[in-house]
Amino acid sequence: MTDTMTTSPASREVPLEPGGSVDIVLAASHLRLRGIDGDRVIIRSRDGEPLEGRVRVEAAAGIVRIRDGEGSVRLGPLVLSTRRSPDLDIDLPRTAALVVRTVSGDVEALGIGGASRWASTSGDLRVTVSAGPVHLESMSGDAVVEASAAISLVGRTVSGDLWVRAPRLDGLDASTTSGDVRIEADLAAGNRHAISSVSVDVVVVTGSPVRPDAQTIAGDV
Repeated sequence: MTDTMTTSPASREVPLEPGGSVDIVLAASHLRLRGIDGDRVIIRSRDGEPLEGRVRVEAAAGIVRIRDGEGSVRLGPLVLSTRRSPDLDIDLPRTAALVVRTVSGDVEALGIGGASRWASTSGDLRVTVSAGPVHLESMSGDAVVEASAAISLVGRTVSGDLWVRAPRLDGLDASTTSGDVRIEADLAAGNRHAISSVSVDVVVVTGSPVRPDAQTIAGDV
């Protein structure tokens, strides 16, 4: 079911009920997302060109889906456009749950206040949140998470740096193969906080009393 309102050829507005979620799967878009007050998801093309045919926006009960438009092919669970996706600015209710998956586009997000999952194959992720949990995966790009409140975090990178700053981490599970890790946060007592790496440097800056158990193959801790 689709229930969208066109405010101009270059934008769409979609209602989202409280407790709803936004699911974004795009091949090559650079995305800027912003959490806002209200109950609508607003999608705008950054180049001012019409969205019709380039982006599909679908709404059903409790969820808004944003996908590549016409001329797409399926690759496993992903449906990828055969032409470059438009760069988008997306406003969404700040407490909505969010899933973002891209293949080759950078993602910048501000004011995200619900549970969120982020995945990118070859783009950078820069995410500012006020709630969690946060789950992110990056194959070949840096990932930066800044939180204004306590969160739990699962982070996976293969060939990029992972940098996290938060007042407190209630849970941490971070791993990287070929990128540095830097964590700046208090660590909640009574929980296990794990960082694994293969050939990188790991830095933890915390005011919490900790008992580290550290092992390294080819990097500094």
